[in-house]
Amino acid sequence: MPIDDDYKNGWRFIVWTGNVDDYFKDYETANSSYDEWVEKEFDDVWLTELQSDGKQKILQTTEELV
Repeated sequence: MPIDDDYKNGWRFIVWTGNVDDYFKDYETANSSYDEWVEKEFDDVWLTELQSDGKQKILQTTEELV
């Protein structure tokens, strides 16, 4: 199984706001970004963890808040 290029480059977390994605290398920074978007009252925010095979594991989503 080939390793996903984003993962190979050190990216581990993605914060999605609508259809816009921001990549992060550490959880603390990604989680802080997620919290900032939620505080701005965006209702479509996701924090995912990037897996080596390119799949994403959902860690947090504002859908839980609705």
